Amino acid sequence: MRDVGGSEDRQFKTVSDDEARRRHETENQEEGFNWMLPLFGAIGFGVGFALTCAISATMYNIVQNAWVDVYPGTGVGPDVGVLRGIIVGLIGGAALGLAFDDKMHAVYFSFTGAIGFAIAFALVISLDPMTVPDLGGAIIRFMGGPEFLSSFEIALAHGLGAGAIVGAIGGLVLGLASPKGRIVCSLLLCFTGATWFANAFAVESAVVEDGLCSSWNVGGGAAGGAIFGLALALYYRIHGRLRSTNHRAAGTGDGIS
Repeated sequence: MRDVGGSEDRQFKTVSDDEARRRHETENQEEGFNWMLPLFGAIGFGVGFALTCAISATMYNIVQNAWVDVYPGTGVGPDVGVLRGIIVGLIGGAALGLAFDDKMHAVYFSFTGAIGFAIAFALVISLDPMTVPDLGGAIIRFMGGPEFLSSFEIALAHGLGAGAIVGAIGGLVLGLASPKGRIVCSLLLCFTGATWFANAFAVESAVVEDGLCSSWNVGGGAAGGAIFGLALALYYRIHGRLRSTNHRAAGTGDGIS
């Protein structure tokens, strides 16, 4: 009976060791660069911005006219921003989430994307008409621009301010759906979103005619989605390498001791 018990104990120990070894090898595998993230991000946000353009002549105008007396400077109200943000964030976020093996991430990213961009677009419309260009003007001066802005620079400032708000808030909330490093990813997408969309909206505001319904709007949205995806993919790649290195170092230390 002692021999049987000892054999069972050794067999159980062997199985446990094999499971531990497989788990250790899995943890030590370096995570590859996920090219699907920038690709799907570009597609999703490109489609999202294209749809906001496609409905601008129908539902958009109906809602704009309903608010024209309340918001005479823009002819639009917060619900227009919410509508646009939901479309952009929902589709763009869902596309980013589909780049992961676990497709449930599409639900998480679409949810945070819709919330983040709805808040961002609504905030841009709801703020005092001078707040957005003032923010853009501050950015221009911070970058070494003149104290007093020309009419062209004022148009640039309006786009800079609006894009910075949309990209920062939209990216900040979108990053909360990340399966790892949520705080880091939120801050990363906040920075990259603010940087890209500030420049994209500035060109749209000052240079592109009918910027809301233009190829630049769609292309800028697609580029923003690609940048979001690229930022996430780079972070996951670096995170995976660091984790793999730490596990190997820990394994070497265990072997020496």
